[in-house]
Amino acid sequence: METIAKYDNHEIKEVTGLRANYENQKSKFCNTTTALQELEKIAKFGKYKTLILSYNNEGIMPQNEILLILSKYVKIELEKFGYLSFKSNNNGDSKHKKHIKEQLYIL
Repeated sequence: METIAKYDNHEIKEVTGLRANYENQKSKFCNTTTALQELEKIAKFGKYKTLILSYNNEGIMPQNEILLILSKYVKIELEKFGYLSFKSNNNGDSKHKKHIKEQLYIL
């Protein structure tokens, strides 16, 4: 997201494509504790008619914690579906892909 926002030609590290020297740029959504706190701020103070949070089972915020926080402030509809993960260096070999569970929290 930082690369999209900055639209720059950044230095990358290793084969991941992640930004080098990234530590001082991480948002509060990159840490389990602060991510849940920030999510609660959005649910409590956000000005929205409908909000959709797309998250998957590989994320750092556990589903039960997300539901616990959001349900204090809004009505939640949860949709789930599975898909195969994308990994750019597996040459399309589906036998090495992981099954991911996507969760759509509709507030």
